Amino acid sequence: MTVSISASTSSFPPTMEAELTSDVDRAGDYLRAGGLVAFPTETVYGLGANAYLEKSVRRIFEVKGRPLTDPLIVHVAQIEEAWSVFACGGNTTYHHAASSNSVPHAEVRAAEEEKKEKDLLSTLAHAFWPGPLTLVAPAAAAIPSAVTAETGWVGVRVPSHSLARALLRAAAVPVVAPSANRFGHVSPTSAAHVQADLGGHSLLILKEKEEHRAGQGACEIGIESTVAKVDAREGRVTILRAGAVTCSQLESALRGKGVEVVVKGHARQQEEQPKAKAHGEAGGDVMPKELRTEDLTNDENKPQIAPGQCLKHYAPDRPTYLLSALQATESWVDLLASRAVILDMGGRLQRLKGLAAHYMDLSETGDVREAAAGLFQALRWAESVDGGKGKLELEEDLLVLIVDLGREGNRREGQGRTAEGEDAEFAVALIDRIMRSASGQAAGPFLVSP
Repeated sequence: MTVSISASTSSFPPTMEAELTSDVDRAGDYLRAGGLVAFPTETVYGLGANAYLEKSVRRIFEVKGRPLTDPLIVHVAQIEEAWSVFACGGNTTYHHAASSNSVPHAEVRAAEEEKKEKDLLSTLAHAFWPGPLTLVAPAAAAIPSAVTAETGWVGVRVPSHSLARALLRAAAVPVVAPSANRFGHVSPTSAAHVQADLGGHSLLILKEKEEHRAGQGACEIGIESTVAKVDAREGRVTILRAGAVTCSQLESALRGKGVEVVVKGHARQQEEQPKAKAHGEAGGDVMPKELRTEDLTNDENKPQIAPGQCLKHYAPDRPTYLLSALQATESWVDLLASRAVILDMGGRLQRLKGLAAHYMDLSETGDVREAAAGLFQALRWAESVDGGKGKLELEEDLLVLIVDLGREGNRREGQGRTAEGEDAEFAVALIDRIMRSASGQAAGPFLVSP
């Protein structure tokens, strides 16, 4: 079935602030006509717009405060609809008027290359869609330039969340949707999170009648999708952002296709470097660890071919630092704990529970999937709690210490468990989000020095 798309704003509600709704058909009509709709997926809440309407697409960037160099992921209801978004599709499911700002293809690619590209995309799509995998490939000419950050590449996925798919069917258009939050802030996993960040803007927030998983919102996985670039010319699939679909799973699906799967873009730490104390004192503080920048970027002026490439991301509105289990045994941490909100996993930092202003364990058993599902909820809690047991006069004095899972020796004997198999690979995505929530900065004695 084909659907005719027209851009009319007559159905927009007059409200100038966000409105909650459980009416999928109303949300679909509003989205198709050019309005913004926040909706739950299995990963995080997305902020959706009609992918074919340049004005609506650009409004996403305005509402989020997102740079135009950070592209958007296109969501469709089923695999067949993806071929109208990718250049190699060769057909369209939707009828639409192409945007005057659409990016024309600068070259006609060889038919053999497009055939291989579609084969790779189709193989991965049938293996993992609907689900938390975004596939990046050359974009169809009808896709507005703002969607692709003018790179000519576009990310597409079919979400598995039932409400998201119902909305996409009701809208009957491809829907661009980054996370429904302020740019760089903690990703939202509930309608309440969206309201907190974007409630002052004119949009609809699609909410399940009863958001399940109390305390974790509507998003089962809880962190963003894996992003994989498919390059038929190079014979390579590159993971640009880690997520629930792992490298091993991609390799298994592509076995016999003659392509390699490589990984880049993880948040990683450099070794600590000593910082000389003032006046030539012996010893020295420890400089905060920083992310290596060879794969991630701080340059918001540089167009990216996929989202999730920024160095600072998922950050609470409080200073946030990584703390390893080994560091937690040092005396300076005792002084710091009273003004800290501590986020632990598997009891690695349990010694500090009685000293901390606030303490939460993301998973007492050390289950990486449980920890990921609750991570963003926990980070939002950490930025909102008051002085707690520390009885601080100013809540602004609080900081967040989050368990460092990426450092050697972070597992204390008898506490938590070591992830194995696919869980171990999934842990890479969890570590990536934790690292970037702290911008790669490790806690150190400098935080308690006068």
